[in-house]
Amino acid sequence: MLEQLKSSKIILWSIIIALVIALGFFYILTLNNFQKEISGLQNYYLEKIYLLTLERNDLIKENQDLENKIKSLKETSKQPEEEKHIEVINPNGGETFCIGEETKIEWKSKGIDTVSIRVVETRGNGKYYHYIGMDSLPATYNETDISGEGTVNWKIEDIPEGYYKLEIFMNDLSDMSDTPFSIIKCQG
Repeated sequence: MLEQLKSSKIILWSIIIALVIALGFFYILTLNNFQKEISGLQNYYLEKIYLLTLERNDLIKENQDLENKIKSLKETSKQPEEEKHIEVINPNGGETFCIGEETKIEWKSKGIDTVSIRVVETRGNGKYYHYIGMDSLPATYNETDISGEGTVNWKIEDIPEGYYKLEIFMNDLSDMSDTPFSIIKCQG
């Protein structure tokens, strides 16, 4: 019986050892399959991350290209601001006009839409303005429709005898006759 018991123990231990070995193989196989699955998932997600990184880089490049195009368009669409200019052509000084007479006022302009005209009398340290009813005329007011040139007929009335300059202006842009002209009472 002791022999039987020894042999049963050996069998039992053999079974236990066989089970442990089987469990070890099962564990190794399961672990190996699990590692393969994890490795597969890692590769799958690494590939996705790589593709997303490429897409992100493409989007960044497209965004930079668009920003450069916008900047280029802004730079090319900036038109240099047209230089604004007014120049009195006639009367520009030295002329003599009779009260009641009609004369032609002439000017050149650039970059402005309208002009106003007034006669300026200087006495002592002061300037005296005589408004002659010519406000907000088109800057190219003339019969010939020549761009940048203006002409208007002026009947000289309601202005006393004296020395004057003609001023053509728009806001703070203006030009005056270079030298005074005279207005006098004429016989006749």
